[in-house]
Amino acid sequence: LWIVPFEGGEAKRLTVSDGTEWSPMFSPDGKTIAFNTNRDGWTALYQIPAEGGIATAITKESFSIVDWFPNGKDILATNSEPGFSNKFFKVALKGGFEELTKFGGYYASVSSNAEKIIFAYRGKPYRESYKGSTNGELWEYDISGKNYNRLTKTAFTERYPVYSHQNDCVYFG
Repeated sequence: LWIVPFEGGEAKRLTVSDGTEWSPMFSPDGKTIAFNTNRDGWTALYQIPAEGGIATAITKESFSIVDWFPNGKDILATNSEPGFSNKFFKVALKGGFEELTKFGGYYASVSSNAEKIIFAYRGKPYRESYKGSTNGELWEYDISGKNYNRLTKTAFTERYPVYSHQNDCVYFG
């Protein structure tokens, strides 16, 4: 992983490993970067201080980062183990995890009050014009109420949903 100032300038390397690292995400306070890596032979969650330092494992389970919870202490993740794929989990930086959903998807976002998850269910980015039974649709999951709400039903695929942290809007592509 590398970091460069938004205004441009010199890039600084943050990680060095024999594996591949991807999906870096800044914590809500901007002090930590969580990312995925296969440096241990499987997909794992790691964290590193945003200014650089030692990367440490968050968990040895096979999770992929999706988003940060607003508290900066938990990560929304999916698990690629057989039987767990497309479920959402709340993974604590201090260890441990909790299964949140019975089904989930990709391209998800946690609301600013940490009460809901919006996500794309089905649909493939390389099949944008696909029309059929596996169209990508947007769903919302109420964490405390443990219920789902389908938000879209169109002929095409919607994905990449993100809650606005400025207002009540949802943005998607």
